[in-house]
Order: sequence, then C-alpha cells, then structure tokens
Amino acid sequence: MPHLLLSVFLFTNLMLSAQDAATDDQRLVDALNHFAGDLHGQLANGDMPVSSPASVAFALLMLLPGARGETADELAATLRLPEGLRGQRLEDAIERLLKTYDIDGLEMRLRNDLWIQTGHEVVPAYARTLRQKFAASLRQLNFAGDLDDARQQINSYIDKVTNHRIPQLLTSLPQNTRHVLTNAIWYRGRWRFDFYRPKMREAFFVTADQSVKVPMMHAEDHFHYRESDAWQYVALPFRDGSIEFELILPRPGHDLADAEAALIRGLHQGKRTTSRLRLSMPTFRMRIRGNLRAPLQSLGLAAMFQTNRADFSGIDAKTPLNIDDIVHGTWINVDENGVEAAAATALLMEAGAAIQPDEPKTMRADRPFAFSLRDRRSGLLLFVGRVTNPSLDS
Repeated sequence: MPHLLLSVFLFTNLMLSAQDAATDDQRLVDALNHFAGDLHGQLANGDMPVSSPASVAFALLMLLPGARGETADELAATLRLPEGLRGQRLEDAIERLLKTYDIDGLEMRLRNDLWIQTGHEVVPAYARTLRQKFAASLRQLNFAGDLDDARQQINSYIDKVTNHRIPQLLTSLPQNTRHVLTNAIWYRGRWRFDFYRPKMREAFFVTADQSVKVPMMHAEDHFHYRESDAWQYVALPFRDGSIEFELILPRPGHDLADAEAALIRGLHQGKRTTSRLRLSMPTFRMRIRGNLRAPLQSLGLAAMFQTNRADFSGIDAKTPLNIDDIVHGTWINVDENGVEAAAATALLMEAGAAIQPDEPKTMRADRPFAFSLRDRRSGLLLFVGRVTNPSLDS
C-alpha cells in the first residue's frame, strides 16, 4: 500500500508539473506577442515597416538573467512578462520554446551568441544559463585591441547564419565595447500550394487615387480563412507545416492599423475556417536596418542605457556595464515560390559605470495590407510587417 500511495503521489506531481510547464510556455508566448505589438507600433510608422520582434525579444531575454534591480524590472515589464514567470520557470520555458525550432525538415536557423572581450570573464552562473537555456555560444573577441576587426567578425558570422541576407548589421561599435549579445534568425518556407504569376504587371493601389504596377501572383485553393466587416484574413501554409504566412487585408474604407492590431492580437485565430479562396497578392521584398534605442526607451527601457543606473552585475561582477545601443536588421522576400526571411539583433554593451461555399471567396490584396510569419505550434510571432507600396525594395 505505501508503494501504491507513493506512485499516485509521483504521478500527480508529474501531471501538475506538465500542466505548469504548458501554462508557462503559453504565458511566455502571449507576453512576447504582446511585446511584438508594442514594438511594431513604435516602428511601423517610421522607417521600419517590417521587423522580427522575436529576434529582439530573444536578445533582451538573454540580458534578463544578468540584470538586477530596476534594470531587471524594466526589462520584464517591457517584455510583458507576467508576475511569477521569472527565474528558473522563465528560463525553462525559453529552453522548451527554442528546442521546438531544432527539428528535421524545418529550414530555419536561430542562433544566440555572447561575444566577450578577450581576458574578461562573465559570471559563471550567467554563462551557464546562456549555454543551457538559450543554447548560446560564448565567443571571445578583442574589442579593446582591434575594434573594427571584432565588428567585421560579428558581421561575418551574422551574414553566414542569415544566408547572406544581412551582411553588415554593425556599421560601428562604441569605443568602450566590452560585450555584444546577438540573435540571428533565418527561415525559408516553400508554399504547400501553387501560385501563378503572369508576366504582365497589375495595379496595386497605394492610395484610393494612386496606383503602381507590380508583379502579382494568384492562387485558388483551400485556406484557413476568416473575415469581418473590417478585414479579410488568410493563413498560407508551407510544406514544413510548422510556420505559416498570415495576411490581413482591411476592407475599403477601413484603417490598416486596426487590421494590423487584429492580426497581432490574434483576433482571427478562434473562428477561422477552411474555405475555397481565390487569392491575389503582390510579390515583394523588404530590407531594413535601424537602431532601437529610442523605440525601446519609449516602451519603458531607460535604466539599462544609463551608466549610473544600469545594473548588469549578474553578467560581469567586476566591470560596470550598460547598453549603448540595440541594432536590428530584417530582410524578407515573398514570391510565387515561397518566403525567405532573415533577422538579426545586436545589443552593444560598453564598460562604464469549415463548410465549403459553392463559389470560392475572393481576396485581392491590391492595396496596403499587413502580414506576419507565425509559428503554428506555439503561436509565436516571428516576423511582422506591413506592405504599403510593393514597387519599392526598401
């Protein structure tokens, strides 16, 4: 009987642990998607209509185990992490999420790295957390001896990871650079269905009165589809079955930002059905690079940029550190073959102190729309963007 009671006790604890893990995983994804909406809202109206909020989030999350006090509180609040999801529970959830991208058949690379000044040591517990929970590599570079060579080595590494889509992430480094945290993501997905792309260019309406001629592609197939009075939504699957391309098109007279918000918040997820759809959309390519210090400060990150307030003593116990800047680059290409997307983020740390209808529905994305690349399994938003003029290779 005691053995039976012990077995029941162990089984119950295992069940509760599994439930807690699933809950933590979903809370983490919900938080990062909320952060994605916050960040995209800061960037989309400026010079960065497309970004990888996941890349930025993973880079910031790597700071958290080494941050203390006000610095840690601001990071957690900006990343929208709920109370209770901290420390070991958070790190375990991050580890499980990252492992989902290490599977056969998925054309995807996700790399986390800490570049350390030669001769400097980081706190052993911090190094262990990065290796075990973030699958990160720790690499030494001589920033103090040859700053430009260190910059070129980081750029070369990012260029290789991103399939040569982001060759020059860093154009310069602060003179007192001691460590650099980087995240790089590359993904290629091939459509599970066929697009037809005619030779003749077609009109895309940048505004109601102004159009440009662009390559358009067309498909008719069964897709996950949802519509409302304000927008139409479709999810386009890839052959790998893990990631999907989402497109949301505001109806005439409705605002792109409202449709975009619906996409990011996942309002389309609950009641989408499989419908036969005639879909038209432009091919497009976008490339951006920018500094995120000001946008992230607007979201509440202040202490980590200031020498007299930043506390990263959990990273380097001997040398006071602060973040000088955060650099982000994104590249995406969408055509009749599929989607290729790449992103990289660098944190520069310096010393200092359904029922089928008879006829298919029609969705013609010939006016501004929003899109995302979302992990179908976890729901995590990997890339978010808007297309207002596909004739421009930004």
